[in-house]
Amino acid sequence: MPILSTADKFLGSLLGAYIGHCYVTRHQRQWPLISESHLYQSWLSSMQPPIVLGPHSSETSLIAALPWLLHCCDDPTTRHHWLAQALATVPSAETNPTVTVIDTLYILGDCLEWLLQYSPDTHEPHFLLCEHLRQRCIHYPSALMPHLNLLIENLDTEEFATNAQVPCQARTLWPMTLAIRRCLRYPENLALALVNHSTDIPTTTIIGCLLGAWGGISAIPVPWIMAFTYDSRQGLRQMAQQLYRSWAGSNVVTGGVDEIFPLDL
Repeated sequence: MPILSTADKFLGSLLGAYIGHCYVTRHQRQWPLISESHLYQSWLSSMQPPIVLGPHSSETSLIAALPWLLHCCDDPTTRHHWLAQALATVPSAETNPTVTVIDTLYILGDCLEWLLQYSPDTHEPHFLLCEHLRQRCIHYPSALMPHLNLLIENLDTEEFATNAQVPCQARTLWPMTLAIRRCLRYPENLALALVNHSTDIPTTTIIGCLLGAWGGISAIPVPWIMAFTYDSRQGLRQMAQQLYRSWAGSNVVTGGVDEIFPLDL
């Protein structure tokens, strides 16, 4: 498999997340127009960190934070520091949805960091990703550690459990656990990772985000990409370009767009 550029992976992650988010509610041959998408608008408003988490943040806040996680993909210190500050401003009860969002962002950010560095043909990716999480967890809040250990334990099992079979204390991170499993099991095709999956928008969004970051748009079926209108494809492509340039510290391209971001949908 050819080496993918970071720019390609940024595009794959955003495109995969958008498809995963729309997958559950898609009833027509085309994906929803980005001009009519609340998800796209939330991404536009969170392109520049830090993201904003209110006292009642929910799954919507988690999905809106994906561009911020990509922007901080190689800066775990900044990512963990900001999340720790955000966690300090909210009640620590496990039932608080904001706490669940922050806990998931810790793990999702570190998963993205690993997936952006490796290709889907990496030997023993499950083992390497788990080791990466174990190294990063020294910066996690202590209350998150039992959940992380359960997540890693569930990644080690052969059979996919249902949410009802998962211990209550692990259910807050079950969408994250299931998304990682689907990504590792079907690295070559987003359609395989999503098919026959439960109709859970946060999980399908995370699956698309992770798998797109790992394999770029090559992991996304071409018919799905072409089901976007031209304007929608260009809008997502331009967002990925902007995010990539901001991450790279170069908002002005001197050699033309194709030189820094050669992939064209």
